[in-house]
Amino acid sequence: MNIKKKLAHYKSLKERHQKWASTWDEVSKYFLPDSAIFHSEKNIGEQRTPLIFDNVGEISNTTLASVLHGTVTNPATNWFKLKISQQYSHLNDDKEVSTWLENVSKIMMAEILSPKTAHTSRCHEFYLSLCCLGTACMYIGQNSDKDALSFDNIHLSEICIDENIDGFVDTVYRTFKLTVRQIIQKWGVESLTDNMKKCLEKDNMDEKFTIIHCVHPRDGYNKESERADQLPFASVYIAEEEQKLLHEGGFHEMPYAVARGLKVTGEIYGRSPAMSALNDVKTLQRFKRIHIKVGEKIADATILNPIGSVIDKKINAGAGKIINYDPSKGTPSLMPTGNINASDALINDTKQQIRSHFFIDDIELHRSPAMTATEVMERTERTMRLMGPLHGRITSEFLGIKITRIFGVLYRMGKLPTPPQVLSGLDFDIEYVSPMARAQKQSELLGIMKTLEVIPMLSQIDPNVLKVVDSMEVLKHIANINGSPQSLFKSIEQVNQEIKMEQEQIRQQQTMANIQQGVEMAKNASQVNKGMNNG
Repeated sequence: MNIKKKLAHYKSLKERHQKWASTWDEVSKYFLPDSAIFHSEKNIGEQRTPLIFDNVGEISNTTLASVLHGTVTNPATNWFKLKISQQYSHLNDDKEVSTWLENVSKIMMAEILSPKTAHTSRCHEFYLSLCCLGTACMYIGQNSDKDALSFDNIHLSEICIDENIDGFVDTVYRTFKLTVRQIIQKWGVESLTDNMKKCLEKDNMDEKFTIIHCVHPRDGYNKESERADQLPFASVYIAEEEQKLLHEGGFHEMPYAVARGLKVTGEIYGRSPAMSALNDVKTLQRFKRIHIKVGEKIADATILNPIGSVIDKKINAGAGKIINYDPSKGTPSLMPTGNINASDALINDTKQQIRSHFFIDDIELHRSPAMTATEVMERTERTMRLMGPLHGRITSEFLGIKITRIFGVLYRMGKLPTPPQVLSGLDFDIEYVSPMARAQKQSELLGIMKTLEVIPMLSQIDPNVLKVVDSMEVLKHIANINGSPQSLFKSIEQVNQEIKMEQEQIRQQQTMANIQQGVEMAKNASQVNKGMNNG
């Protein structure tokens, strides 16, 4: 292990990271005050909003984060399901396969939402960071008891990232501090550096040391090996001060899921709605500060007191001030107190502009009771189009890595059922069925429904039109768009078998009817012949 090479790479990434620190720190002060710790560590419990006179920026950021949480990874509903990769898509119609895939998806969701994971709160923190800073990171692993998943939202000040040739984040350097006691618990006494051993000898177990965790794809890994140092992703822990290797291991999947918002060519870190609204929110604070001063002057006006010495010059009178003057010399001239109505208009206009960066108006209009169903659908489609790029990056960079990692961890924990033999060696795809994913498909559903409405009219002209539509495939597709479980539906093979059996029953019944009719005709003919003979 070449530690110096890794530290040199880390230094290079750290320099690129530092170029963003000022932007992240400034935008955090207005939109996510608790995350404004990029240049220095803050004291615990310290007030971090001294610049805020109007918190519409923070509220807007929280609102968008909550909407993303509720529409992309809603804890109240399944927001993903597994399916067979496209080249083996015919297996999706296999009842055993579809049942197994659905059961696995349910188990994964149950494990994700387990109280032990704290997934809901961690996920919300992730979206807060993404909407504010443009880049967010989550670590997916196992808890300390190794009996449940764990999710940790990693602050952007702790990580440096790098991309592969395809533009996806595949390398993460994370810096954090551990005490001597924690280091021993994690890797044993033998991992300690010389300085750590000195602390141990002095029983100074709470002394903290900076640790660098590097995760990157491992070149030439052994697919057949389960050794930690031969897995697809290398995991290296380094003591920064002494530049010593503490531990080398690996992961089957990438444990760090990093998502970016708007990504500009030539940049690795993402940009955010908060960055777009930064100038507006800073302007708002200036307007609000002036507005407060004007309000103070109006509510607590200057008092002119006709006693005391003469003041023969203009006074910049602040709120609540008392001015002594000699009435025989005339009344002193006061500075104008301002127009509060004008400042109200400026403030409201600026707040509206800030809200627009976060799609707040479109989001809130969805809740209007006066809107028709068509208006709601149209408004939803508009919002989905606006949020589409952000949603696309969340699914490709965050959810895909996250679900792949969760599946692998749970499988190795023995919490997933054994797959059918037919699935041996096959890869799975992920289908997103979240409210946002379904909303994005509503236009497709609307198109299908309008097409189906036309078919009966066309069939009056040409009855063969009805033969064009595969009704069962249409039903399956509509059910898929609406997120209906596949277990509710029979397989095509089963349906065809039932149709065949029904047709066979009809044929047999018709045959029996024909036989019975023939018997009756023969009986009647016999009776007629008998009557003729008797006559």
